[in-house]
Amino acid sequence: MIAYVNNDDQQAFDELFARHHRRVFHLALRHLRNEDLAREIVQGTFYRVHRARKDFKLGSPFRPWVVTIALNLVRQH
Repeated sequence: MIAYVNNDDQQAFDELFARHHRRVFHLALRHLRNEDLAREIVQGTFYRVHRARKDFKLGSPFRPWVVTIALNLVRQH
């Protein structure tokens, strides 16, 4: 996350996505019971991660942050 936040490193973002997109997808699918909506939640979540990357507190765990973003989007549906 540090490389991504400090340098807008595309490879670092790709790694974060690879590590966490399945978790976000399954979380959304469990709540929404719709694969298309779950994919939209994944896309929206990582779009918001990108937009808010400078607000991420370095040294904090990434997983709870990304899950919170995803759950907020699920609630909006």
